[in-house]
Amino acid sequence: MIVSCFFVAGCVDRQNWKIRPKGPERLHGLDLVSNDTLLMTGGEINGLNTYNTSAATILGTIPMEPMDAGIRWLDAYDSSTINFSGGSVWTFEGYGSSTINIDGGVIRYLDMKESSIAHLSGGQIQSDIGIWDDTSYVHIYGYGFDYNSSGGIYGDGLLTGYWLGDEAFSISLSNREDVITYDQLVFHIIPEPAAFMFFSLGGLLLRMRPYK
Repeated sequence: MIVSCFFVAGCVDRQNWKIRPKGPERLHGLDLVSNDTLLMTGGEINGLNTYNTSAATILGTIPMEPMDAGIRWLDAYDSSTINFSGGSVWTFEGYGSSTINIDGGVIRYLDMKESSIAHLSGGQIQSDIGIWDDTSYVHIYGYGFDYNSSGGIYGDGLLTGYWLGDEAFSISLSNREDVITYDQLVFHIIPEPAAFMFFSLGGLLLRMRPYK
């Protein structure tokens, strides 16, 4: 694994980190603070925490294994942002007013706490989503949603549907304390690809229609 740190001229409180794969070693941990940024394209790390207004972009890690993942603990705090598009995470948590954007990769557990917000438009949640506070929300982008209130791993609900790329998903929900996780989901229905192509073609034909 190669870990690089770049200092931005004229901005002593910002570091730009890059983690990319090389060798079997696992990075023990990394905290991003202030305006730090991270680009991770491979490798392994035990714990990654983002604080303040820092931002991390995860494009890849080692694959998910039966009892391990490329990142074991991935936590967002304060007003930080984590963009997750590839790789694997065992436990992914949001705190404070942080924002988590997920459009790919594999996540074992996703827990949202305090006033954190998550946006899901792709990827896999292998175990469950749990929301601990009624000020936290998870936005789901897709189509063909179906909800079984007694389904899922813990009997707290099972959500199925399709992401925009026609990829089917199945997510177990887990209630936390007095919060019903399903009540904290916000659905954004995106037209399925076939319907989108139909309407696009209809618009094209209208534009091609000659005027009289």
